[in-house]
Formats: sequence, C-alpha cells, structure tokens
Amino acid sequence: IVLWFIMATVNTNERPRVIYDVPIEVTLPDSALEQGYKIYGQNEVKARVSVKGNSLTVNQIKNSDIQVVAQEVSSVSGAGEYTFNLVAVKKGQLTDYEVVSIDPGTVVVEVDKSKEMTLPIESKINYTTDENHYISAPELSTSSVKLSGPETVLNKVAKAVVEYDVKESLQETKTFSTKINLYDSDGNLIEDDRITMSADRVDVTLTVLSRKELPITFKYKNQPSNFDLDKSKIKINPETLDVGATADMLNNLSEVSLGELDLSKLSPDTNTFVMDIMLPDGVRNLSNVTTATVEFDLSDFATKTIDISNFNVKNLDASKNATVTTKSLSVTIVAPKSVIDQIEANDISADIDMSTINVTGSTEVPVTITVNSASGKAWAYGSYKVNINVRKT
Repeated sequence: IVLWFIMATVNTNERPRVIYDVPIEVTLPDSALEQGYKIYGQNEVKARVSVKGNSLTVNQIKNSDIQVVAQEVSSVSGAGEYTFNLVAVKKGQLTDYEVVSIDPGTVVVEVDKSKEMTLPIESKINYTTDENHYISAPELSTSSVKLSGPETVLNKVAKAVVEYDVKESLQETKTFSTKINLYDSDGNLIEDDRITMSADRVDVTLTVLSRKELPITFKYKNQPSNFDLDKSKIKINPETLDVGATADMLNNLSEVSLGELDLSKLSPDTNTFVMDIMLPDGVRNLSNVTTATVEFDLSDFATKTIDISNFNVKNLDASKNATVTTKSLSVTIVAPKSVIDQIEANDISADIDMSTINVTGSTEVPVTITVNSASGKAWAYGSYKVNINVRKT
C-alpha cells in the first residue's frame, strides 16, 4: 500500500480531462457600445475545454474556473456578422494545468444597433352576415404594437396585421383572440425571434347589430293649434335612414326625427331647410348621412302684410295689470293664394303670454301671431315683439 501511494504521488502529471459547459463571453469594445451596438445573436454560448496537468489539480477544475473569451472584438465597426477566435483564460486559484484545446474554436455573433418603433395594427378580418344585420368595423383590444430589436431587421418591417376568417355567418357579437403578424413592404411575412413585441396577440370584437330602415320626420315649432299643411307639399331628402341597434332598441323605434322646424321661418321665398339627423344613444347611422333637406312646395302660397292693433294679454298675475304701449304691429302672413286676399286684421290673434315673464314696468315681450281663418293653412312669417307696461294694482 505504501508503495502504491508513492507511485501515485509521483505519477500526477499529464492527466487529460474535458471541462464541459464553459460559458463563452463576447464583450464588444467601448467604441461600439458608445454607438449603440449590441449583440443580437450568438451561434454558441458554451464550450468544451480540454485540459491536462497534475491530476490532483485537473480533477478539481470546474467550468467556473475557466473563462472562454472572444478575441479581436475591436474589429467590430458596424452592424453585421462577425467570427471571433476563442481563448481560454484561467480563473481562480487553480492554475497548475495546461489548456489543450477549445471546442468550438470560434464563435459567430451578430451585431446591430437597437431600435424601437410603434406600428398601427391593421385589420384583415373576413366575416359575413345576412341583410337583416350589420357588423361594425372590428374593434381591437389595442390599436398599436411596439417593436424592439436589431435595427437592420426592424427596418424591413412595414406593417403589423391581424388576420382571421370567421367561418359562420354572424347574427350576434363575436370576440376572439388572434396573432399579430409582421410584413415587409412586399407583403412577405417576417418571423424573427430577435424582435420583441409589446403584444403578440390581440382580442378582436365584431359587434353585430340588427338593422332597420326608418322614415325621416320632423315636428313644427311655433305651430298654431289649427295648423294643417298638406303633406304632399313637403319633400324630405333622404326620405328614410338605414340604422343599426340592438333588436330591443329597434323594436321601440318607428322613425328618425330631425327635431323641430320653426314655422315662423317658412315662406314662399324661404322654403328649404337643412336639418341635422339626430339619433338616440346606441343607434348607429348606417347610411352615413348626417343631414336631411326639408323642402316645401309653396308655389300656391303668397305673403301679405297686415297691420294689427288688438293684443291679448294672457296669464298675467292677478296683482298686476298691463297696457300694451305698441299701437300697431305689421305682420307678414303666409297663406294660399286663393284665400290670402280675404284675410284681414280681425282674422289674426296677437297673444302675449305673461306666464313666464315676471316684470314690473316697461319692457319688450314676444307676441304669438295666429291666423284664425284659412282653415289652418296660414301662418305668420317672422318673429314679433311689442312694448308693454306692467303695473301693480
């Protein structure tokens, strides 16, 4: 036993061994780092290092005791692919050994500048529905995607697109998730692991609405209670509007209202009005028409100016009395030509409503003009005011 120990102690040289999984380190020179270059690809990240030497030393070597380093990195001058020779450097306290070889002996790295860019996400979603429904434009959970990666790679990216084919005909809202694809300017798909995306998928919502064609209508403002104008004299363009909403909402809609048209502004010379189309919340205008034109055929009508002097004060507080100080008021009446010459001052009412006027002293107040003859087919054109003096009793 003593003899064996002596022989083993003496025969400790030239014992070979392979150290596996030694990290390969590539450090760019400061000049490249200052210009924004970084490593985006490396074909090998670990090496096998063959060593030999005193077996007592060699048997203790771990992969952390050796550093495999790329040489000649100062050659990096711009973006591109570089091949560097590798050299093993001893680390730590174990140094009594010789490096025989390194496998691989070289490393290939890709160097580039870092770049970031944000692209809008285009939608190429194919879908169908029937004529009784409407599908709104696809709604994406995010409208853009942020990309980062090698500059030369990102410079090729022209657009970000989500693509999906809905097989069935949709009658109700559908939501799904789909991948974001990147394309170059020629329409070629770009797939590169070096590109980092803020999101690689988006949620897509296809909102399905019921649709209905509704007539367009309006109401009169300043309309006398006996007003009756032949509807054949009125033309609305467009006559109908295509709208979309939930089925419950559409069941409660029978028309699209333009709001109020002030009758006091209508005359044979002023007979065309452009009015805004107003829809309730939740109802979508599928016709994409925002206004409608209301045109009156008043070729059978004429105007006449009449001076009136009788004024009716209504709804005056009982503690007050009022005197109209305006002696005469000229009003313009619109009526059919067949009856306009028959309308006189005593056919016209001039009412002053004091229910919302709380004043003492002299003031100007509006007057409502009503033509009591002409079978409800006549009205006053323009707005009128008179002076009134209100006193406490």
